[in-house]
Amino acid sequence: MKKNGKPQRRKLKTKRSQSKKKSSFGTKQFAESTFNIQTGCEYGCYYCFACANAVGRFHRIDDWTAPVFHLKNVKKSFRKGSGRVMFPSSHDITPHNLDVCLATLRKLLDAGREVVLVTKPNYVCVEILTHNLADYKDQLILRFTITSYDDETTRVWEPHAPLFGERLQSLRHAFVAGFTTSVLIEPLLDVEPYAIVAEVDPYVNQNIWIGRMNHGRSRLTLNGVTDEFLFDLHDEVLEYQSFH
Repeated sequence: MKKNGKPQRRKLKTKRSQSKKKSSFGTKQFAESTFNIQTGCEYGCYYCFACANAVGRFHRIDDWTAPVFHLKNVKKSFRKGSGRVMFPSSHDITPHNLDVCLATLRKLLDAGREVVLVTKPNYVCVEILTHNLADYKDQLILRFTITSYDDETTRVWEPHAPLFGERLQSLRHAFVAGFTTSVLIEPLLDVEPYAIVAEVDPYVNQNIWIGRMNHGRSRLTLNGVTDEFLFDLHDEVLEYQSFH
């Protein structure tokens, strides 16, 4: 609901995504299409589906945490059209690629496209994005990925990504700036999501998505993980989530 052009906070029922549904439809639940400007991601999340896909389907063995720009996508122009776009879907927005991401977002939005911007938010990046995209609020959903309430858990699974406090600060900033805000708790890395939901709910005016880790063991293997601790941790968390 919007008033005077600004999204107003409202409590919505948390939507829990089902593993089978997610594996069947993936990003199609969020948008009709996706767009990315690079291969690889600095955050180096061990469960990363894009990295596993690059290894499993395309036999890529380069360092995933050393991203490479797709020059064709960087230079791409967009025709006027309809249909929501998820950006990005296989990498994140970081200080390293912020300028290119911002330019791409402007081109998409200037073409009249609705965009779901999905990121594990870096606060500096969010400040710059919200400042520069303020005129496009009606076309944007800012969906912030927050997978754990516990910083140690985040450091284990997402070694170079922002911690909970920075992600919450980014969400609060976007909400106060008048953007449509959403939270993606997927994959849920804690045994339950309630601590995250309690913290983010005051700053979400669209919806909260919750999903378990899909194909975790196979993705860890494809991503080169050899530490049995991660495999055991994956099994323990999923077993608890299955029976509670």
